[in-house]
Amino acid sequence: MQIQTLTGASIQDALAEARATLGDGVVLLESVAATDDRPAQITVMLDAARPAAVASRPAAVPASHGAAEPEAPTPSPLGYGYGAPARRPLFS
Repeated sequence: MQIQTLTGASIQDALAEARATLGDGVVLLESVAATDDRPAQITVMLDAARPAAVASRPAAVPASHGAAEPEAPTPSPLGYGYGAPARRPLFS
C-alpha cells in the first residue's frame, strides 16, 4: 500500500496529478480545499498488491447499451399504514 499527500491549485488538479503519477487505481482518502494562503491538499492511497490491469479496468457496460431498463415490480406493503393488508386481532 502506498500513501501520498499532494498539493495543487484545486482538489481536482491535485487528483489529476495523483492519477497521472500513480495510475487510475488511486483512492482519495482526504482532501482539504485551497484557501487564499495555501493550496489544496489531498491524501491518496494506491494498493500495490492490486494488479494495475484490475485497478484501471473500466466499469462494466450493460448488454443493452443504453436501452431502457425494465421497471421494477411494485413492492408489496410492509404491513403499516393505509395500504397495509387487514390483520386479524392478536386476542379474540
